[in-house]
Amino acid sequence: GKSTLLALASRLIKPSSGEIYIDGMNLKDYKEQILAQKISILKQQNNINLRLKVEELVAFGRFPHSQGRLNANDKIKINEALEYMGLSNLKNEFLDTLSGGQKQRAFIAMIIAQDTEFIMFDEPLNNLDMKHSV
Repeated sequence: GKSTLLALASRLIKPSSGEIYIDGMNLKDYKEQILAQKISILKQQNNINLRLKVEELVAFGRFPHSQGRLNANDKIKINEALEYMGLSNLKNEFLDTLSGGQKQRAFIAMIIAQDTEFIMFDEPLNNLDMKHSV
């Protein structure tokens, strides 16, 4: 149920019936960029097949705002998300060298950096140790 709802909200699948409204507007009427600035979604399984550093992954969260051209405000949001998730000291580490919990925190930091009105998580505490899940 939750995973299906998130797939519907992110338009990965189309509803077989009915309509979905976010903030009073039909989901199908949103332009992609506007929707990405309004909601962020973290799926249960996150696999990236690129060799990225933590900071690069978190910077992806700013794409709906910057279209890949980071400005000073984007860099502030990225650094705030890294700090909030306790990842500042790991920002230059490659994702494939991190523990499962550190990786999950990096994905959560990416969602935080996206700075949307609505955040939707599917099992966000997966792989987190007790200290970070509380």
